[in-house]
Amino acid sequence: MRKFPSLVPFKAGPHALDPHGVERLALSESPFGASPKALAAARAEVERINHYPNSDTEPLRGALASHYGVPADWVLVGNGADELILLTVLATCAAGGRGVTTERTFAGYTAAFETAGLTTRLVPLDENGPDVDELVEQARTADITIVCNPHNPLGRALDSDEIRRVHQATVEGNGVLVLDEAYAEFAVPQDFTSGLTDITDTDNIVVLRTFSKAYGLAGLRCGYAIGSPRIIDAMAGLRTVLPYNVNRVAIAAATAALQDQDHLRHVVHDSIVSRTLLSEGLARYGIRCLPSQANFVLAEVGPQREAFVQQLVSEHAIQVRDGRSLGFDRHVRIGVCRPDTVARVVSAVADVHDRLTTPAGVL
Repeated sequence: MRKFPSLVPFKAGPHALDPHGVERLALSESPFGASPKALAAARAEVERINHYPNSDTEPLRGALASHYGVPADWVLVGNGADELILLTVLATCAAGGRGVTTERTFAGYTAAFETAGLTTRLVPLDENGPDVDELVEQARTADITIVCNPHNPLGRALDSDEIRRVHQATVEGNGVLVLDEAYAEFAVPQDFTSGLTDITDTDNIVVLRTFSKAYGLAGLRCGYAIGSPRIIDAMAGLRTVLPYNVNRVAIAAATAALQDQDHLRHVVHDSIVSRTLLSEGLARYGIRCLPSQANFVLAEVGPQREAFVQQLVSEHAIQVRDGRSLGFDRHVRIGVCRPDTVARVVSAVADVHDRLTTPAGVL
C-alpha cells in the first residue's frame, strides 16, 4: 500500500457545516448566490438526472471556448479546480520530478505533487507576496510550477512583469506553469494580468478558473482549465478514468451562469464594495487587513486568533477562517459579505478583538 506522509484523511472543519442563521465567511463563498438563470437551469436538469451527463461536458466546454475565443480542444472541465490541479500534475510530470509553489497557500498543490511522486520546493512568502526572484530561480529547474494568482490567502496579485518573469523561467527549464486564477474575477484590472492574455502564444501554460467563487456554484463543484492542446489533451486522456466527472446539473447551471454576465458584473461590483468597506471599517478599530484582490481579506487579530474565531461564531454567529491552517498564526481570513451586512460584521469583529486584546481590569 502506497503511503503519502504529508497527506492526512480530509476532515471538514466546523466552518464547512451549515447551521441555520450563521454568516458563512470562512470558505470565501459567494454571499450573493447564483444567477437566477443558473438556478432555473439546474432545476430543469434535475428532471433528467436518470441520464448520464455528456462525457465531454458539453455544452459547457463549447460555451467556455466561445467565451474566451479559443478552440474547444484548449478547454477541459473538471469536478472543481481541485481535480484539475491533480490532472495537470499527473499529465505533465513523471515520478521523481520536481514541483514548485509558494509556502503558506492552498494545500492541494503540494498534495498533488506528492500524489504524483514529485519532490516539492516551497518558495518563501511574506505579507508582500512570494519572493519573486526565488520563485523565478526555482521555476528554472522545476517540472511544474503552480502559482495562485490572486494569492490565497494573501489576496495579493502578481503584476504582469512578475508573471512574465516566472513564465520565462519555466520556458527556459522546459517546465509547465499553472496559474490558479480562482479569484481572478474580483481583481482590479489595472492590478492584475491573467495568464489568459497570452494563452494562445505558448504551449506550457495552464490557467485554472472556477465557478465556485464569483459565479456562486460552490456546491456543484465545477471548474475548468484552459491551455495548449498538448497539455489539455494529456489531461483529457487521464480523465477517461473518470468519464462522467462533472454531473449534468453542474454542467447546465455553469453554462447558464456563464451566459449571464450581467449577474457576474453585479456580484463582482458588490464584492469589491464590500471588500473595501470591510477593510476600511476594521482599520478604524485598529485591525489591519492586507490589501486584497480576492473576495476575502486577511485580517491581523493577534496571538488570540483561535479564541477570536471561536468567540466570533459562538457570540455573533459569524464564521471566519483560522489563519493558522493557512500558515498565518496572527490572522484570520474573512470572506466578503453583502454590503448591507458589512457594518454588523465589522462591529462584531471589533467587539471580540477588543475584549481579547484589552488587559484584564482595564476599562
